[in-house]
Amino acid sequence: MITSLNYSSAQTEKIEDLLLDEVNVIPLRYFKRKIEFRHSDKVYRRLYKNHFIGFPVEVVPRAYEIYIPQDDLINYHKYHALRNKTSDAMLLEMINNTDDLHLRELISSMIREKIMNLSFELEGALKWARSSYTFAGITDNVTIIRNVLNLHINVRKDDKVQIAHLGCITLPKSISDIITDIYITYLSDRLEMLELKNIDTEQVITPNMDEGQKIKWNGKQQHLAELFMELQNKNWISNDEMSMRKAANLLCRVFDLSDTQRKKESNPADSVYQLLKGEFDRDDQCTRKYFFDRDKKYKRQFENIPELRK
Repeated sequence: MITSLNYSSAQTEKIEDLLLDEVNVIPLRYFKRKIEFRHSDKVYRRLYKNHFIGFPVEVVPRAYEIYIPQDDLINYHKYHALRNKTSDAMLLEMINNTDDLHLRELISSMIREKIMNLSFELEGALKWARSSYTFAGITDNVTIIRNVLNLHINVRKDDKVQIAHLGCITLPKSISDIITDIYITYLSDRLEMLELKNIDTEQVITPNMDEGQKIKWNGKQQHLAELFMELQNKNWISNDEMSMRKAANLLCRVFDLSDTQRKKESNPADSVYQLLKGEFDRDDQCTRKYFFDRDKKYKRQFENIPELRK
């Protein structure tokens, strides 16, 4: 988690450099209208939670500029005015005196605030997700986080679309993708922590098998992990969104991996889990790298398994 926070800090500085770059200036359009406070205080608070606390799940076409509707600017300022008990007169003056530089600085501040909320308002984001139509009926936090994470990974791979991180305020894809990378890194770390937290419960729910009942595995732990992933990728097995932590536990309940342990007191399930989960490359948040991608000396044993065609 500390690593993902350090990564977030470095990336937000990169975003700020892009926003304030005087050489490669990002085009900015600001749509003004007559300023009106047309919503109730409750609605302003709800709009803020939706855009700055809830998980961003709206996918929009690729953008090359910053577009700021004044309504969204008013909604943001009004929420903070309610918290700080700022008068409408002071709020009007602040909005009317906004120029191009202040708008760019404001966008930078909004992005920092949203990323900070990702760390400190995660429970609020999960609560908001459970009450939304997107995740209606889903109460499991792991399932919600995994689905948001998968969406961001898939969008990040597509050069034609991006995530709408600030509601109707449009960001260029160059900046939107950096924020998406931050979400991918943070949610990946958080998902791993939640799966580790659930391990004891999983062991209680699923009875252990006696060692004599297990199937003896004669290969290495890497071979078993590779086989499982190949069978899954080639559609021979389906895990129904089972976490890799649960998959590792089940594999170690079925197979006897005692010959693969370097130390008797080590836990094979933890080792297999580390092999199955992989990790994202810091320079490429779209692709999860596994042990056989990183270790050039490892020889794949099962990559020639044909795909099951139903």
